[in-house]
Amino acid sequence: MTRLLWIAVLGLVLPLVLSQSVEQEDDLCKDVKCKKPRGSWCQVVEVDGSPKATCVCPKTCPGDQGSPVCSVFGKQYDSACELHKYACKRRKTIPMAFDKPCIASQKACTTDEFLQFPSRLLEWFMHLKEKNEFGRIDPNRRITLVDNALRMQVAMWKFDSLDRNNDRELDKAELLKFRYSLMPLEHCAAPFFTRCAKRIQGTDTKKISVAEWSGCLNVNIGPAPESEAEPAQNQEEPVVEEEEEDVEEEEEDDAPEAV
Repeated sequence: MTRLLWIAVLGLVLPLVLSQSVEQEDDLCKDVKCKKPRGSWCQVVEVDGSPKATCVCPKTCPGDQGSPVCSVFGKQYDSACELHKYACKRRKTIPMAFDKPCIASQKACTTDEFLQFPSRLLEWFMHLKEKNEFGRIDPNRRITLVDNALRMQVAMWKFDSLDRNNDRELDKAELLKFRYSLMPLEHCAAPFFTRCAKRIQGTDTKKISVAEWSGCLNVNIGPAPESEAEPAQNQEEPVVEEEEEDVEEEEEDDAPEAV
């Protein structure tokens, strides 16, 4: 009887203890930003008998640890642990976009998809512009059915919203948040930005001019209607993507760094 009583007590107390432990770890790590080692994540460890937030690189990840997560580069991992394990191995900072599977396809962007991507992106900009100006969008409006002048207006509207210092160029910092918000949603976003960016001589800063931006979105030349467009060659050939870059912080925030 006593043994059964202890089992019942443990059944009630153990989940509560584990829950408190998880909450304590979440509280201690909530405002911690791990910078060293590169790719590490915050874990609570016991130091001199007291819990302490510490940035560590996971060596192994239990199979039941969490659910799939998506990085800002649009790559899906089996868990947050696996993301940080990979990031540590590559010695790179790879932020998580959201703690659920990626919306973007995990297959490589094909040539055909890549050629269609500028129109999809521009149509999205057009609907954002409609929402901003009129508070609603016309779901039946298609970018392929409007003239080049209107496409240019849409392209420049988005360019101006990203060009925060008004120098008529989009630098790496201005593109950063836009790129990282788009890549988890569209698997052709990374090669799109790679093709459009230019490397400034003597620096590692990538900038996109007004002409390059409009050219990348195909607003300088009026593409043929979809029904008349010629099929792309090697449509299923994947577009080669650049390796995941390391994240450079635009501005330092006030989050404490664990040691």
